[in-house]
Amino acid sequence: MLQYDRHVFTRLMPGVPGITGFFTEKDGERLPILFLGCWQDGLRDLIKNFMDPFFIRYKELREEIEKEIEMEEIHIAYTVIETSPKDIQDILYYLIQTHHPSSNSLSFSSSGRYKKVYVEELQGKSFSGIGKDNPRTPL
Repeated sequence: MLQYDRHVFTRLMPGVPGITGFFTEKDGERLPILFLGCWQDGLRDLIKNFMDPFFIRYKELREEIEKEIEMEEIHIAYTVIETSPKDIQDILYYLIQTHHPSSNSLSFSSSGRYKKVYVEELQGKSFSGIGKDNPRTPL
């Protein structure tokens, strides 16, 4: 989980498909704001298009979030997913339904290919999961 710095992220982020989570912290708890997935543009462009005020791809969404949170307070986690756009859609569905980020629509749908989606979220020193002691349950 890293705090956004456009100069660092330009060099750090891979230009491959994946999912990015945007979070804020309150009382030591990580609170999800938004999950976004990308297939064609890659993670580097996704974050640049959302976080950098010079780009307008997610302008309305960014402005909504800025009403409640300073962009400097946002932390970012990402994962690379290089299988298919439908896999990204299914994992995004799991994340949105499980963690209820404040800026994602709960009406986001899965691809419909599976009855249940299982995601193992990493926990450890470098990534301590979303929230404290938050049980992970499959959808």
